[in-house]
Amino acid sequence: MVDQKFNLTSTNISQSIAKVVLLRRKFQFDNFNLEKLVQAKGVEISEESFEDVYYDTKFYDLILSDSWLRMRNGKWELKLPETDDKAKLYTCNYMQVEKENEIQKALKKWPHLGTATKENKTFLEEFQLKPFAEFSSVRKTYQLPMDYMVVVEFSGFGFNVAVIEKKIEYEEDICEATKNINNLANQFAPVKLSNTSQHVKQTLNDDDDADDSDVDAGDDDDDDDDDDDDDDDDDDDDDDDDDDDDLLIYLYCC
Repeated sequence: MVDQKFNLTSTNISQSIAKVVLLRRKFQFDNFNLEKLVQAKGVEISEESFEDVYYDTKFYDLILSDSWLRMRNGKWELKLPETDDKAKLYTCNYMQVEKENEIQKALKKWPHLGTATKENKTFLEEFQLKPFAEFSSVRKTYQLPMDYMVVVEFSGFGFNVAVIEKKIEYEEDICEATKNINNLANQFAPVKLSNTSQHVKQTLNDDDDADDSDVDAGDDDDDDDDDDDDDDDDDDDDDDDDDDDDLLIYLYCC
């Protein structure tokens, strides 16, 4: 789906893609200060509720391969990781499949699934899938001045996340927008943020539909010891550590 990397800080970004880049910072929080969000002239523009049920085999074949099948509000969704090993060095990129027939086709990548010979079997019976997690969540979206957006999601099991995003059309605006996003994140829910604007990696493939592509450009590792703060953050071997404050980049067709 995406198999060619390039650095967003390169000078030929405008010639490389005719798309809008959406900078997004996602972070986990314990206490989100909605009062400060309102003080910053944040206006709630939408609220959504979700009921999610996650499915897998009894051996957890899907999640062990970083694949996630769920029914969200009565509709199937399957998220599959990108198969490009090179892209995994810099990104955590997923493809989302929503049509049931396409999900069934995708699940056949696991040879031992769907081997039952029973006729007229249901979708779940065919692939021997059972629910293993169920929870509800509420997502609220706020609009801020200068077209910054804040999406706050509260889950029923206590895992709360927020996303601050900004659409960018020109490369020279990326650093300033990233800095503003970091400041907003600390204002609404103080979190540990690292310098990502200089190390954003992006994978592209002009032949694919960008709406189905989630590209997660992970931050370099944040060590607990202050002595390591001055280390060179360009070491790609440190990408194994998952940070809650990853800088996400989505591509949208203009």
